[in-house]
Amino acid sequence: MMKPAGDRLRCVEYLMGSHTTAGRMFRHDPAVMLYAPLRTVISDGPDGGVRFIIEQPAHLSE
Repeated sequence: MMKPAGDRLRCVEYLMGSHTTAGRMFRHDPAVMLYAPLRTVISDGPDGGVRFIIEQPAHLSE
């Protein structure tokens, strides 16, 4: 999607999770469904390295 716009950095997104875990989370607090499944990104970094990024919903509620 970004390559036609002229960007050279590579990036791939994965969705991580399981229905069983999401069900338990939902029974605890239905609001967690905003984060099920969790998004994970592996991308080139601007410094030439590789980055692994994962959502951390617990940090959003602080």
